[in-house]
Amino acid sequence: MDACPKELWIVDDCALTRKVVQVHGHRGGFACRTFGDPESMMNALGTGPWFEGRPGVILVDSEMPGTCGTEVVGRIRQSGFAGLVYMHTATIFPELVRRAVASGANGVIAKSQSGEKIASLLSAMRGLAAG
Repeated sequence: MDACPKELWIVDDCALTRKVVQVHGHRGGFACRTFGDPESMMNALGTGPWFEGRPGVILVDSEMPGTCGTEVVGRIRQSGFAGLVYMHTATIFPELVRRAVASGANGVIAKSQSGEKIASLLSAMRGLAAG
């Protein structure tokens, strides 16, 4: 792992999900920062400039109280952030993927995937973010 790994920001209203993804993010080579709501993440993100690797990837829950993931992804993109943004969801279905990509997401990850698969996907994202 690099001395200065890319940072993964995890936005999810469920503390357990944040913790599980954080564990897998560390396995994938990321330093992680977690947020329980989109507003705290948007406040931290601000309007740039972004330091190298902070964040490299933002992972957004598809459904949170008062908002949906596609809305959050759109706000992230409107802020000018050009890094990787993925949605994290309990169930992947074609319409969700279409809406996620249309809002600016780079893709969608299922929460039901095994821990090893999530760590592997995050590791691959880390490589893309470094690219």
